[in-house]
Amino acid sequence: MKSGVEERRVAIEAIATLVNIRRAMAELILRPAGIPPEIYVPLLRQRDESAGRPLAKREMAPLILDAVERRPDGEDIIRNIIEIAADWDSYHLAHDEFAARRPERLLRAINTPTRDTITAFCFAWSDTSQERAPDTEAYAVLNDQERSVSVDLLHALEAYQIQPMLWGARERYLEVLAA
Repeated sequence: MKSGVEERRVAIEAIATLVNIRRAMAELILRPAGIPPEIYVPLLRQRDESAGRPLAKREMAPLILDAVERRPDGEDIIRNIIEIAADWDSYHLAHDEFAARRPERLLRAINTPTRDTITAFCFAWSDTSQERAPDTEAYAVLNDQERSVSVDLLHALEAYQIQPMLWGARERYLEVLAA
């Protein structure tokens, strides 16, 4: 079923803004509205291909609504989202709001960036990333003081969605890591 433009806009705003945390979005909006988990759970794990970060709620909302609109009960589900928003009387924060603002971050210092050390970290990240929160970020802090780091090693890290950080340019990353 195809809903109107205004209903869709309101539903997107409700999904994107009523709660501060993506998991709470699923628990307090999507599930009560009748959206099946098979629609939204894969999106909670999906990453933006260009940025390598998890999808934001505002990016997920249109994808969720596209899937919902293909269902026979799609119009009812969108109406349910709007009703949840209309009756909303809560402000949901995490117990530790500072920690909730940024995803979990895994930092690994690699003193001697070689093919072996980079491969080991890539495989370790690959093995453990499925067990971590979907928005966990990985960083490799690379010692480039004694010799430069090969571009191939940087590309290998990026292929595993690991953000390389060169020690010689550490000032560039201070704001990211302090957030």
